[in-house]
Amino acid sequence: MGRSRGSLTQKFKIKVDIDKLLAHITDSILDQINTDKDIDYVEFDEYYVEDTDLIIDGSYGADYESSYFPATRYEPAECDCERPWIGDEGVGLLDTLPEDIRKYIDITEVTEDEDHCDYKDNEPDYDDRAYDEWKDRQLEGE
Repeated sequence: MGRSRGSLTQKFKIKVDIDKLLAHITDSILDQINTDKDIDYVEFDEYYVEDTDLIIDGSYGADYESSYFPATRYEPAECDCERPWIGDEGVGLLDTLPEDIRKYIDITEVTEDEDHCDYKDNEPDYDDRAYDEWKDRQLEGE
């Protein structure tokens, strides 16, 4: 009978499905956005991994208020819009994640492209019968 002793090096591969973790992080971030009192709703489009980054695409709805000042002889036209923003730094977006996950991830970029924002004015529906009746009452009072 023969025996031998020594050391070995065994290669291995472990496959880990991190989809549940990515979904948890995504849901947590979207929930955190939705807790902002200025945000009406959050819609999720998709999430995916690009290089080492989790990318979350979606949109949110909120109210805005804008003012327009026409140009004068001395001043150019000016437009001002007040609306909520998630923010460039994403401050607070990871707050609802457990500490043991939060300490290993960072928000590296938040993009809110104002050129791809759909503004809808709250104008009266001129085909609305209630508006027509209100308008008639206003004209009667003159």
